[in-house]
Amino acid sequence: MRYFNISDGKNMLTLPKIAIGSDILGSPALPEKDAHILYDIYKDAGGTCIDTARMYADWLENGKNASETCVGNYIKSRNNRSELIISTKGGHPVLGQMDIGRLSKEDLTYDLDQSLKYLQTDYVDIYWLHRDDVSRETSDIMETLNSFIKDGKVRFIGVSNWHMSRIREANKYAAESRLHPLVSSQIQWSLAKSNNELFGDPTLVCMDETEYTQ
Repeated sequence: MRYFNISDGKNMLTLPKIAIGSDILGSPALPEKDAHILYDIYKDAGGTCIDTARMYADWLENGKNASETCVGNYIKSRNNRSELIISTKGGHPVLGQMDIGRLSKEDLTYDLDQSLKYLQTDYVDIYWLHRDDVSRETSDIMETLNSFIKDGKVRFIGVSNWHMSRIREANKYAAESRLHPLVSSQIQWSLAKSNNELFGDPTLVCMDETEYTQ
């Protein structure tokens, strides 16, 4: 396994170049017992980062909370929380109402507390916003995320499906306000061309020439 470092200017985190995703792990589509075997294989290969999300597998029958529950049960059964980097996401719109943002402090606090409950931990190493809400000021969002860091619930913050222009805006505010910045971004990327039409979800952000050159 190869590793790299990320930093928020105050603290540094060493990440493996390959994380293991947990999209439907723990759901009937891939039961928890099998998922834990995959986590063991990944960890034995030097992997340390398990990535999940509050809404993963929610679209499957009996899938609600399955992914984070699976990760939490794995940590508990192996007693290895200190050996792992746990990455999860919140702030995803309600399925079927993707045009209604959920990045208020109340929504994000609820999502994070639910994540901590199902993950059976009192903090996550990286907390990502699963979607953006361009109607909400980045200053408001950054204040909320930094309150989670201050409370000890989150170590580093990042975003998923955000345009680079919004990330720059958020980090400009963070720098001016002496807050922790966004240190990571997850967007749709592929060796093939990736676009919203293929996924059927206009809220996704895909790597293209515009995002690459910003």
